[in-house]
Amino acid sequence: MQLEQNIKNGLRKKGSFFLLLTFFLLQVSFAQKPDFEKYASLLTPVSTYTIYKTDSKMTIDGIAKETDWSKIERLSDFGDIRGNEWPEPFLQTDVKLLWDNENIYVFAKLEEPNLQGKITKRDELLFNENVFEIFIDPDGDTHNYFEYEVNVLNTLFDLFLTKSYRDGGMALFTWNSPGFQSAVMAKGTVNTPTDKDKSWTVEMKIPFADLRSADAVKIPQDKEIWKVNLMRVEWEGGNAADQKEYPDRVKTNYWTWSPQGLISMHYPERWGLMQFSETKAGEGKVKFEVSAIENLKKYLWWVFYKQKDYKKKVGKYAASLEEISVPEQIATEVSDGSKTSIRMWATPTQFTVELNYGDEILSLNETAKLKQRKKPKINSEKSINH
Repeated sequence: MQLEQNIKNGLRKKGSFFLLLTFFLLQVSFAQKPDFEKYASLLTPVSTYTIYKTDSKMTIDGIAKETDWSKIERLSDFGDIRGNEWPEPFLQTDVKLLWDNENIYVFAKLEEPNLQGKITKRDELLFNENVFEIFIDPDGDTHNYFEYEVNVLNTLFDLFLTKSYRDGGMALFTWNSPGFQSAVMAKGTVNTPTDKDKSWTVEMKIPFADLRSADAVKIPQDKEIWKVNLMRVEWEGGNAADQKEYPDRVKTNYWTWSPQGLISMHYPERWGLMQFSETKAGEGKVKFEVSAIENLKKYLWWVFYKQKDYKKKVGKYAASLEEISVPEQIATEVSDGSKTSIRMWATPTQFTVELNYGDEILSLNETAKLKQRKKPKINSEKSINH
């Protein structure tokens, strides 16, 4: 601030062109530095995992007896849903995934000294007791995604959402995943609190045919990336019903593979990145490289969060980037040190923000619909009229 004041004082003196130019460049430099601090927990890097292919005949029985399970690495450790600065989970959760041309396979082992579960009816709210969950967004646009939950009694809750609750999405509780299979094995006695249990395992088969919002079935290509996250809900001292009666005694823990940055799974942009590989399990390791364009998406989300806060405050979206203190030129933080531009079109009730990088265009609107497309090619040849 003192430097700025000195420059301003210098501007009042004759022959201060150099100072004027310096001040202008400083202002531009300041404008190009995004103020991520307020939204830091929502803009941290997400977790990554490579899913290797299996040619084994998979039996869904809650036991990882197929040899391919032993050939792959598990996901990184689960942590508090809010981020790494919060206390680490006191129970271990180990998860692995495989795939073939028809299904995704999930195997999870959950350390648990007190196995408990009461819900046996499908599509009841399983998160009101201990549960394991997976969320899948095949095209990564944050719309039309899927949720699966299973408890220790192997009860299923499956859900399709047109978009996040945050964005006015509709949850289709009547949607069922017809080809889904799961099995649970418990090491201990369920609902016997007087003894000490060890763990429970859950194995899932999720068909690609069920992961569609239109007629076409989407089978991943080699190195294709989907948005996925997994969560474990762990209750201490009881379940949701007990918490209402004893709020000081019962606590809920939400542990996730990729940190969400807040207590909500329905921020799909915060889910991890899962890369499908044609490499067979145990036949080599594929390096996961996050692309530059993937890293740039955070700038669109930064504008999105600022617009949402602005509307909460004044009742409408900002009409320009300047109103929400967003520069039109930003440093990309990619290895080539280049900059990129941000543009926004807005009305009081809608907005679209767009970012350009290389031959790619990213856009995001007020419903959190994320799109990626190639820039149109311009024909440089002159047309000849006869």
